[in-house]
Amino acid sequence: MENHLSVRETRRQLAEVLNTAAFGDHRIVVVRYRQEVGAFVSMNDLEFRRYRPGAELSPSAQSLRQDEFELKGREDRLAHREAAGLEFGTPERRSHLAAERELLVAERRRLEVLLALQKRSSAAPKN
Repeated sequence: MENHLSVRETRRQLAEVLNTAAFGDHRIVVVRYRQEVGAFVSMNDLEFRRYRPGAELSPSAQSLRQDEFELKGREDRLAHREAAGLEFGTPERRSHLAAERELLVAERRRLEVLLALQKRSSAAPKN
């Protein structure tokens, strides 16, 4: 379901708009001078639109390489923080670092799946 709001109303109700898009089943479309200029959607909706195989909105090889580069940088920074945490960190800090590592591992898996899908779709014969 879509709701349309003016820019003014969106500004006034920003927290409610974000919560409705994030946790409800609604898309919030922002309108300025009777034209749609943007939208708030849930993360599931965004992921679906961004990464569904074969869609015109699927990520390009370049954007996936950029995502991979950024993820590698985050993994490297975390490895340095983990090394320092083993030597100087509290148990709470080490637990936080372990949780962050789990998130990065999940992101790495997701990215690898997307790269494989992109490779498969680019290798598929065009009819």
